[in-house]
This record gives sequence, C-alpha cells and structure tokens, in this order.
Amino acid sequence: MSAINKTYVKTILQIASADTSRDTLIETLIPTVIGNLFADLHRDFKDLLVYHSTSTVSFTAAPSPKIDDAEGDFEGDGFLAGMEVWIEGSQLNDGYRVISSVAETQITLTAVGLETVEPVGYAVTITKIAIPFDLKPWIARMIGVEIDKTQMAGIKSKSLSDMSVTFADTSYPPAMVKALNSYRKLSWP
Repeated sequence: MSAINKTYVKTILQIASADTSRDTLIETLIPTVIGNLFADLHRDFKDLLVYHSTSTVSFTAAPSPKIDDAEGDFEGDGFLAGMEVWIEGSQLNDGYRVISSVAETQITLTAVGLETVEPVGYAVTITKIAIPFDLKPWIARMIGVEIDKTQMAGIKSKSLSDMSVTFADTSYPPAMVKALNSYRKLSWP
C-alpha cells in the first residue's frame, strides 16, 4: 500500500514529475489536508495494535527528520519502513508522517511535513494509521483543490471597467464531499 506523498499526489493530479513548481506546496499540504479531513470525518484510521507512547521522545529536524527514544523499541512495537503514522502530544510535530526507516531507538521520516527540533518531555504517541486505499485519491484531489485556491486566491472573475470582482466558492466540490460521506462517523457535541 503506497503512502500519500508528493509523487502519489502528482500522479493523481496528472502533474508532470519534471514540474517541481508546486512540490513544496504539495508537501506542506499533505499533513494539513489529512489532519483536516480526519477532524471533519471524526475518524483517524488508527491501528491501535502498532503504537508507541512515551515522554522520552525527541525530534530532529530536516533534511533527515528523525524521532529518537533511547528507552524505546520501535522495531519491537511493530513499526516498519513505508508505514503511515499519526503523531500526537508533541509540542510542534503532531500530524501525518511516513516512516523511511526504523531502528530500535530511532525512526527516520520521509520529507512529508516539516518536522521541528523538539526536546524530550512531552507525552507523545505515535500510532500506525491505515487510510483506506479508495480514500487516498480523494485526499490527493483535495490537495489539488487547495493548490487551486492558492493560485486563484479565491477570485472567480474580474473586470476592469467599474472594477468588479467575484470570489469563487472556496469549499470542496459537492461530488467530493458526497464521496467522503461514507467515511464520516457521527459525532454528538
């Protein structure tokens, strides 16, 4: 099962691999869109059989972002390269990430998201997530909508004589929202 990464999103959106003009934006949007989607659906797709929870975790920033835990056993907890994980409880590094490699006391992450240096001391939980295969293209399309929003700045039409500007609807298309409803969990306030 492939993780949601820049290459996957560009393939779904039919953006040529040689076109790198939106790569940074795509990498920034991936964890944001996934986090917003999980909140909207009231689901997180966590696999609670694979997790690591401790207050002895520290984060090292890019270009080779790492999660270290001298007292942990990431391999023994079941983490594997290529696995999608959700981080929560950290000061600055919560959200969707993809594992590049795993050692007993260290996880190396791919470039998805911008990890920030963070010392030990926060009660961090790292949990495997299993995003359904048929939901992943919708996530890529949502990222496409977000890219379009940044390029159009919400302007649908513009005219110069008498200066008239009409702003576009900035929500997701109705067909996209309808397709996502099958994943939505009911929630009561």
